[in-house]
Amino acid sequence: MDDLVDLLERCRKAAGADPALYTDAELQTGVLTLEAAQTALAAAEAALLAELDGRGTTELEHALPTGTWLAREAHLPPRVARGKVRTAVKLRRCLPGVADAMIDGHISEHHAAVLAIAANPRIAAAFSVIVPQLVDAAAGTIFDVWRRDVHGAAELLDQDGGHDPIRESDRDRLTVDPLLDGVVQIHGTLTGDHAITLTTLLNDRADTLFRTYTRDNLESTDLPIPSRSALMAHALVDLIRHGAAHTPSDGHHNEQPRSEAILLIRDTDLSVTTLDRSRVDDHAASLLACDAAWARVTLKPNGVPLAYGRRRRYATTAIRIALAIRDGGCVFPGCTAPPSWCDAHHIDHWEHGGTTDEHNMALLCRHHHRSVAHAAGWTMTPTGNGRFIFTSPTGTHHHSQHHGTHPPPGPAPPFSPRR
Repeated sequence: MDDLVDLLERCRKAAGADPALYTDAELQTGVLTLEAAQTALAAAEAALLAELDGRGTTELEHALPTGTWLAREAHLPPRVARGKVRTAVKLRRCLPGVADAMIDGHISEHHAAVLAIAANPRIAAAFSVIVPQLVDAAAGTIFDVWRRDVHGAAELLDQDGGHDPIRESDRDRLTVDPLLDGVVQIHGTLTGDHAITLTTLLNDRADTLFRTYTRDNLESTDLPIPSRSALMAHALVDLIRHGAAHTPSDGHHNEQPRSEAILLIRDTDLSVTTLDRSRVDDHAASLLACDAAWARVTLKPNGVPLAYGRRRRYATTAIRIALAIRDGGCVFPGCTAPPSWCDAHHIDHWEHGGTTDEHNMALLCRHHHRSVAHAAGWTMTPTGNGRFIFTSPTGTHHHSQHHGTHPPPGPAPPFSPRR
């Protein structure tokens, strides 16, 4: 492992050089050399990740899947970290020679990721046979064209794939990533009837909005017509709000109750946030305050009753709100689950005499509630101010997190190896 630390130090030293001192030829050579080095390093990282994942080390020591652990320790987006692990596992299991091709500079880590996605379990054996040809083809083909060729080859091998509704539904994905100041970024893939339904409804609604904006613009040029992409975004929100406002109320047991969202108004500076700590600007707050789907909660000292002692087992709405404000989501370090995905866990278990009070409770996602809080060998110890220390069966300590607040104390940051 010392050679890896030495390599890191050499890379840092090289990064500190002044590029203005290089000639044009040296700059081009340097960029391509670094690209080749990054690909070789990605192959080396993949080998380590596959071994680490195979051993299950991060689950045992940190109660986190390998990808989530990597995201936490390396400060990576969770989606990127999980993708690295998936690719690493595929390289080891069913993509022979791909890692060597990366090290030799024949393909990049992005080529390897495409091959890993294409090699689904149904065709893994057959796909591995044509991998050498696909690797050779990468050298003389533009990346996007090559990627389409790989997907086409995988579809031909996957005789059951194109018309399997279960497979199609398994490919549906949607992620909502919070950014700054209440902005979110949406990524998704829909297939089959889901894709057709969404596309049709969005376009119909966007067309209606376009006509409305056009009429408004004729009345006043101060009301501009948004771009088509903006109209599609507005259409998506309109459809969701419309659906939420028409929840069936026929009393059947399968009825889904309408969710109520909460705006938090802090008495100290009148700032407004959601329970997930996303800031809401004044204009948006004034609009949402008129919507019956949102409840306004003004936070004042001692303004909400939080302690119910042994009179209640389950957390009340007031306690869940308080925990959401204090914890911001799952308190286990590295977990990104928001409050709405979390259980209110009793630190001193109810069945052992614990009380349903804010100081004896914390938010944990269902995974960490089950695998840490109620798992043999794990302990969760309060340290005051709503913070806790998790201790693993092997004696490793993990400081709890508060989403959006000060980082928990812990060991030295990664990538700062100590001699």
